[in-house]
Amino acid sequence: MPLRPLHTALLSSLLAGLASPAVALDVFNYSPTVNERFDSGFATSPVANASGSFIGAGFDFSGVGWQTAASAFSVTMITAQNFVTARHAAPAPGSTVTFFSQDGVLRTYTVGSVSTISYNGASADPSDLVVGTLTAAIPASDHIAAYPILFNGTAPSAIDLAGYSAPTMLVYGQGGRIGSNTIDGFVNGDLYPLGNPNGVADSLYFHMDFDPITGQAQGQGGDSGSPTFSTVGGSLSLVGVHSAIGTIGSDAATFDNFLAWPTILAQINDVAAASGQTVGLTVTAIPEPATTAALAGVFALGAVCWRRRRADSK
Repeated sequence: MPLRPLHTALLSSLLAGLASPAVALDVFNYSPTVNERFDSGFATSPVANASGSFIGAGFDFSGVGWQTAASAFSVTMITAQNFVTARHAAPAPGSTVTFFSQDGVLRTYTVGSVSTISYNGASADPSDLVVGTLTAAIPASDHIAAYPILFNGTAPSAIDLAGYSAPTMLVYGQGGRIGSNTIDGFVNGDLYPLGNPNGVADSLYFHMDFDPITGQAQGQGGDSGSPTFSTVGGSLSLVGVHSAIGTIGSDAATFDNFLAWPTILAQINDVAAASGQTVGLTVTAIPEPATTAALAGVFALGAVCWRRRRADSK
């Protein structure tokens, strides 16, 4: 299934050195007090949203930063030195990324390298997911979070994809706009080459459709690389990063790189280990053993895996 990058036009403008506007995450029945991480001042002097009605109240978003020179594009820390983002929106080595710490301080760090993750471990099938490595680990005294990856299953031998449809996710967009959604299914998607996909599946993506339900979010131009979180257990666990928008049937949908697919997760771990870091994992119980998929040969390339339809929105 060919997918459209979330910000093709903006990416081209950035490469040409020109300015181009991005569009904020679309949230149904949007309210700034509910859906904005920052009250004002993003990106140079952000003021945190202290409203009790903020959808992210009580959660620590300090590990979600942005490219200093292109603040629409987020990076999300998974260790004290490593972050994930979309390949087509990745920062270049030598550039910097900026974070708003738990104690309200802007902190900037230099990107040392960026490593592309390959689908199913095959080097011929690079995905739209990269792991970035900072030139040095962020010290604990800087108060920047790093997030575990949600693994719904029994690591490392099996994963229950259907179980990911149950929890409501927090969907993060540029500038710290946050909505909610649920995962509707998984697809082996074809995104590359950008604008001219070649029929080869690039990665396993999950998709979230956009229903007229208060708070539900749809990705827009500039949201590439922003994270999707689960709040299972009362804290943030990382599930994916935004790559593309497209359609499933007649429904508009946001497509995210899925991080917990074990061959992808193994490569993420390898990059982190090379910098002396360890990726955390939030392992949840398998609710329905009959739906658990063994790793070997779960999906054929290009196959739409499954799709859940919600009675309250169809």
